[in-house]
Amino acid sequence: MIDVTFQSLFQVRFETLAHHEPEFTKVSDRPLEYDFTGGAIGLLQTYPLEDFRHSVQIKCVLNSKHWVYVGGAWSKVNSQTLYEVQNYDYIWFSSANSNNLKITEVNYV
Repeated sequence: MIDVTFQSLFQVRFETLAHHEPEFTKVSDRPLEYDFTGGAIGLLQTYPLEDFRHSVQIKCVLNSKHWVYVGGAWSKVNSQTLYEVQNYDYIWFSSANSNNLKITEVNYV
């Protein structure tokens, strides 16, 4: 269920940080998991005008220090953090050091 539901609701985008040599490695398709360094991964709603926050719950975790972009600003996060992705039209995660992004859960609520 994670694969089909998540991929129909979100697009995954990759960007390079200035002055870095990014690496993005897909660790797994089920659940979707990426190791990355020197770059940013964005999760963007495929249908941003549809409000599915009350019907689907999507969680992802980043394993170490990183930056997160929501609401027009970057914020530094100093520890492993769990995010509920369905609450954002888009959310970006960035890390100069090695990090891991994993979609941990997709549930119908």
